[in-house]
Amino acid sequence: MMFSMYKRTIPFVLLFVAGGISAQAQQTCSNSTLTGTYYYLANGSVISGNQILPFAELSQFIFDGKGGVTGQAATNDNGVFASFSFAGMYSVQASCKGGLTLSANPPAAGPFDFQILNGGKSVSMAYSGSGAVIVGRAYLATTGTVQCGRGLFTGSYAFQFTGTAGGLLRSEEGQMVSDGDVNLSVSSVLDINGSPLLNPGAGNYSLHSDCSGSAFIASQSGNANYLFALVDNGRNICRCRGSADRSFFTRVDYHYQSSPAGHGDRGGA
Repeated sequence: MMFSMYKRTIPFVLLFVAGGISAQAQQTCSNSTLTGTYYYLANGSVISGNQILPFAELSQFIFDGKGGVTGQAATNDNGVFASFSFAGMYSVQASCKGGLTLSANPPAAGPFDFQILNGGKSVSMAYSGSGAVIVGRAYLATTGTVQCGRGLFTGSYAFQFTGTAGGLLRSEEGQMVSDGDVNLSVSSVLDINGSPLLNPGAGNYSLHSDCSGSAFIASQSGNANYLFALVDNGRNICRCRGSADRSFFTRVDYHYQSSPAGHGDRGGA
């Protein structure tokens, strides 16, 4: 919600919509409902002059439960990468609706309207302006006693991408397997402008204690660097491509399938 959009200093629309959004059932919310570290993936288009350009962003929000928020943003704005810190204020109504205003460098963005979902495990947001349309959703990183470490990223994850790469339409679906140490393997079917191909690959990753990380994957279609974050106690992944080939994925879903023998279920609520 923040990266390039601050950098460009142009207004845009930001919507968090990944997955099904359902209304809160008889739940009362307050500022304390948003507490902890969230990651959100935003994708869409921004307007620059007479051009409509692709945009992707992976951000970290740290809500203090009292109306304050800080975080980090990383954006891919038509192949131009930027990262920055931000701070802001938020307020939550009893109906679980709320508002958020952020300050960064360049200075300001918002106010954003948002809706808390699933008891605070995810957040749907919208910012309306005249310069862009961007969609995404924020997810709570961990709950309970779960802590991030390389071992939390263990097992197989199903995924799908859609978007553009090098000006061509691109989609991909497959499976990624992490050994819980540093190694990744990928098997997928990649379709570029209507031409499908098998796309096996392998790579490595690093994961920080705040659940953010980076990965490198070499595949039949080429090499790529990614930023990612584990959310929902390691059950899902938010990922944004960080290669300078102007690749933007408008849908990035990683869903946990299973862990190898000797690894239990993800903890937490």
